[in-house]
Amino acid sequence: MRNESIMKTQILTILSLLLVFGQLSAKEIVVEYPAFSTRLNDAFDIEKIIITENSTTVQIRAHDRVMQYVDCAIYLNVGGKEYPIQYYAKHDSGTYENNVKTNYGFDLVPFSLVFPPIPAKTERFDLCTRNGKLMIWGIELKKPKKNTKPSTAHIPDEFLKVAITKEDGKGLEAPQWKAADAILKGYFAGYKPEMNFRIELSPNNIVTGRTAIYIADVNRDGTFEIDVPILVTRQVWFRVFIGNADENVRDFRMRGMISPVGNIFTTGIIVLSPGEETRICFDMPAYFRREARLRYDKQIEPKIFYFAGANAEINNLYHDAKYHTYSAKIQNSIHDIRINDEIAKLTPSEFKERVIKAKEQCIAEIDAHPSLTLKTKEFFKLNLEYYAADCLDDIKFSIRLARLREDSRQDTEIELNKEYYSYLNDLPLNSPVSLYFLDYNSKIVRGKFIEINNEQTPLSEVTGISEGLFFDLIECREICAPLGLKPLPEENIERLKQLKKPFFEQIILAENEEILAKIENKKSRRDYHVNDVQDKENDELFEAIIGKEKGKVVLVDFWANGVPFHPFVAHKDKFDPDKVVFVYLTDEKTTIDKWNLIIPDFSGEHYRLSRKQYEYMVKRFKLDMHTSLVLLDKNSDRITFSDGLFFSVKGILDKINEALTK
Repeated sequence: MRNESIMKTQILTILSLLLVFGQLSAKEIVVEYPAFSTRLNDAFDIEKIIITENSTTVQIRAHDRVMQYVDCAIYLNVGGKEYPIQYYAKHDSGTYENNVKTNYGFDLVPFSLVFPPIPAKTERFDLCTRNGKLMIWGIELKKPKKNTKPSTAHIPDEFLKVAITKEDGKGLEAPQWKAADAILKGYFAGYKPEMNFRIELSPNNIVTGRTAIYIADVNRDGTFEIDVPILVTRQVWFRVFIGNADENVRDFRMRGMISPVGNIFTTGIIVLSPGEETRICFDMPAYFRREARLRYDKQIEPKIFYFAGANAEINNLYHDAKYHTYSAKIQNSIHDIRINDEIAKLTPSEFKERVIKAKEQCIAEIDAHPSLTLKTKEFFKLNLEYYAADCLDDIKFSIRLARLREDSRQDTEIELNKEYYSYLNDLPLNSPVSLYFLDYNSKIVRGKFIEINNEQTPLSEVTGISEGLFFDLIECREICAPLGLKPLPEENIERLKQLKKPFFEQIILAENEEILAKIENKKSRRDYHVNDVQDKENDELFEAIIGKEKGKVVLVDFWANGVPFHPFVAHKDKFDPDKVVFVYLTDEKTTIDKWNLIIPDFSGEHYRLSRKQYEYMVKRFKLDMHTSLVLLDKNSDRITFSDGLFFSVKGILDKINEALTK
């Protein structure tokens, strides 16, 4: 009996303790460094979540500017129910052992966001803002396990099978010329429609040198498809942007091609082939796990990109974290700010030795990797040869940048002798395998001459070659130089007939026909007006351009030698032309050919001023930069202006509508 009594007492004690601990845990749930599925930006990290009977506190590390989103009403979304923020507090930074910074080097400071209590059984929730600019989905209320391999259950089997690369004994094959569309199909695993992603591909035409830009929206289910014309299998820039093109846009000046895009989410390089389909899967949960600065599993480097279809072997291994950092090692050998004082004092031969040493170390690592196939080893090594050569080509920029950082008074001229350029002999300039690489294009752009002892010297004096594929492509670029601004002159068309490869002639003539068709089409347009004010100065000039528009709201675009603000074009029809006028000003730096080609795309009043006239107008409006937008009210008084390349379309629309009511 006594033993039974003792046993009952022990059982009751244990039950009481369990009850107490259960009550304590019900009162406060603490989760440190919670895992989450996806988010829109990396401007903050979640440090801790504390859930009590009275509140839910989310402790974050954030850059100060992130807190502007608090005014947009941050709330928690738990199973469709919203819990609005009650208040937030900023704490003293103190010391932080991980020295947490954003990717741009800004310190992340601690904040606490306090919300009403959420249900104790909540497994995950979302943190959102009304304007959709700060979003985190799938925040887990369970402690993540350390160093666990990320789940790939959400990745389609097709990609998982192809990601396992097997050696077939085949080396890197020479790509074949073929004018056709490359097809890129993709899927963002973990995508949310609120992300509003846009895809951009910018293939470079290796024959004409022109870079076109192609944009596609990501569907609500995270899929997309984009077709781009290319001539040969090669690397193409791939970019992902957040948000609508009409908000926070930047004009990218790319040889007259304009890319209206929003905030960059990620960028990369992929290999595409004409007439073939490449498929890509982007693992967003793995990406955000990797990008999070506050996490348990720093040792784990998850796979982000999965490829299938054409060039899957090269693309999969090129984007593998184990092999993707080689070019960065070469770059850091000459641009690492921690050794800036050393770089500023380097002689050309020392600079060259540093780059080549870094390149050779990377190549040795590539050769030693047992999991790389023969094909990808050859691809990586040749890619590094061209990248290193590009760094060596830019020696003057690199050393002068280092001196500038050091505030060095040493401004001696950097002279390069013939021996310095011996690295060019390591490049297979005339081999078709060079066509794979973006950096091959930079060699073509530099042309047939190099600078030796501050004099232009034929490249052949160093390389010993003066003909072949490389020189044929340089000849194509010289012939194509006028394209884009005007069609080819007769003498250039005659030079085309001398090209050894008829394919090149066909490509150039086809682009010339496109230019001719565009010019004819623009001649029929009558919604733009060319104005001549060459005989006007100062007040008379201002009156001739602005004064005549009095009584109307006027948007003045100072576009200098760039391009006008393209993203606003689609919104002009919203305004009565008798009430709102668009004025475009540039100067003589914009060639007459470029001006005539561009202005038909922009309805409004156009002026090509002398440099003196343009400077007067800039000063008259008290502008700090020569690329600006200025909005004037009905009395021709300045309402607002924006300097530089970044403008908000929505902001402009709101200001115009406001001015029309007054």
